Amino acid sequence: MKGLFQHKKGLELFSLRRFSTEYDYTGGTGRESSGLSTTEQEARERVIHLYRYALKSVPDIRKNYRLNEGKEDVALCIRDLFERHRNVQDRKLIDMLVFKGRQDIDEVRAQWKGRHQILNYLRAFEEKKIKERAQMVMEQHVKDDNEFIHVPNAILAANISHWKKNKLIPEDISTPKQFRRWKEEEEEKFAQFAVENGLFTREELQLNRQYAKQNNCGIM
Repeated sequence: MKGLFQHKKGLELFSLRRFSTEYDYTGGTGRESSGLSTTEQEARERVIHLYRYALKSVPDIRKNYRLNEGKEDVALCIRDLFERHRNVQDRKLIDMLVFKGRQDIDEVRAQWKGRHQILNYLRAFEEKKIKERAQMVMEQHVKDDNEFIHVPNAILAANISHWKKNKLIPEDISTPKQFRRWKEEEEEKFAQFAVENGLFTREELQLNRQYAKQNNCGIM
């Protein structure tokens, strides 16, 4: 009995040592465990392997979470998440990020994460792209006195390009002025339809517009 106890204690110590030096992708089952990277090349290969695994998961992610974003947009969002840690050099930190990334992807594939969490990733990426497009527009429209054009117009011009690409607005709209005119016409069409069908009164529509403006609830 004493020998059995010592044997069991030895196994427990061995397990603790193994747990302290290895990451386990399967939540502690002992399957598919991976030791720490011994070289920078090995750490890099693990990152590449995880990135490919994430890209292979894109079709299932779009299907399971009913995403309207295209395959390319989701893939670019994933790439952006990886690019955030491009400058990390420490192997242990890289291994930790790979381990955490693998956990996140597995949770997404198993649909343990909510749809709102996935949409938050995509929205953050979209906002980043909008800012980048706005910066490009501003740099392309420098005045002779080296002053930038009005910032809101630069952002709107960048958004117009994005909306046209996704067929949300007509192709013939190219400037903020054209967009504002088109938006006013569309709002008037909706107002007429809503009033004629008893959905809203003109006063209610005006209150809705004021509330949306005050709380920044507009889509465009």
